[in-house]
Parts: sequence; C-alpha cells; structure tokens
Amino acid sequence: MNKEEYLKNLDSLNLDKNRYCIISGGIMLLYGLKESTEDIDIKVKPDYFEELKERFEFKKSPKYPYLYELSDTVEVAVLDFDLEDIEIVDGYPVESLELQLTWMLEHKRKKDKEKIKIIRDFLNKRNPHRAKSPEEINMEIDENHPNMKPSLKASLALMELSLQNSRAYSESLADTEEYIRKHEELFEAQADAIYKAGVSYEKGGHVFIKK
Repeated sequence: MNKEEYLKNLDSLNLDKNRYCIISGGIMLLYGLKESTEDIDIKVKPDYFEELKERFEFKKSPKYPYLYELSDTVEVAVLDFDLEDIEIVDGYPVESLELQLTWMLEHKRKKDKEKIKIIRDFLNKRNPHRAKSPEEINMEIDENHPNMKPSLKASLALMELSLQNSRAYSESLADTEEYIRKHEELFEAQADAIYKAGVSYEKGGHVFIKK
C-alpha cells in the first residue's frame, strides 16, 4: 500500500483518532521515509479495544501477547500509551519516531537494520542535539568502536548519558550555549581518554586513566 491507499484503508475502519495511534511501518510511510508498507498496524488502549470488539472480530496473533489481527493486513496492539508520545502527521496520530527507533533497537530484528539507519539519519538531521536512548547510544559505540572492551564501552555510554542530562538540565534553566560547550569539552576529553583503552585500567568497578 502506498500512502494514499494506506490512509484510505485506515479511514474505512472509522476509528476515533483520539484513542489510537499509528505504529510500525505506517510511521515511516507518513513521514515519507518509505514509499509503501504491507500492513496497517495501530495501537489502542485496552478500554478502547473492548469497545472495538463490539464492532470487529479479532483473532489473537502468535507474534506477541498484546497483538490481535483484524484482517490479513490490519493488526492491533492493545497497549497503554501517553499522548505526549504521539505526533500528528497529516491529521493522523502517529507514535513518535523516537519510540519506534527504541522498539526496533530493543527487539534487534534483522529486517529492521536498514530502517534503523533511515530513522536515525532523519532524527539527527531534524535535531542534531536530540536526546538518545541508552540502546541507541550503545549501538553507536559498537559501530564506532567494535574492538573496545565491554567494560570501557559501558563507561563511555555512561559518559554520553551524563552529557545528555547535563545539556537537558542547562537548557531547562535557559542557560547559555557557553555552559553547554564547556560541559561537552569536559566529557569529550574524558571520552578521548577512554578510547585509548591501552592506557586505562579498572579497579572496584571504576575506570582509571594511567598517568
């Protein structure tokens, strides 16, 4: 289904746009990150699902315990969700790309490898300083430093998360860019030291840099 066909089929279900959101391939389709998708996947809250069962006949899906099939091309995930995680695209409620990316990284499906790259590139272009999930940070470290010791990767990931938190805190206080820059320089210097795994050692769960 292309975008026009997808939305036409979705509209035919006559769903309350305030009580469901588009997930999976439909997210990328509406954002223009892919040209077509095979299925319509939506997420609805449990209370709305109970109402929908009066209108439709659902079949339990073997894929996940929360997933139901409405037809060969429509699947419904019965899960709670926060409205703050929903974006409106072309008038339709869509789960955020950040959440979709996190889900893909957690499940590690081979078929999502290219999709992950496309979503990451789009999000990074939209906001170069966006907050990243621990899963995404770990993946980037694996990509950039495949031979680094796991313990050092963990230390670097903690530094990256700390930098993110520092940036978010300073922005919440309407602080200056200079404040952010100094913190970035500090953590980047520490990260550079961690990269040089040969001159570092561990003790008591902490990483120390040899002088």
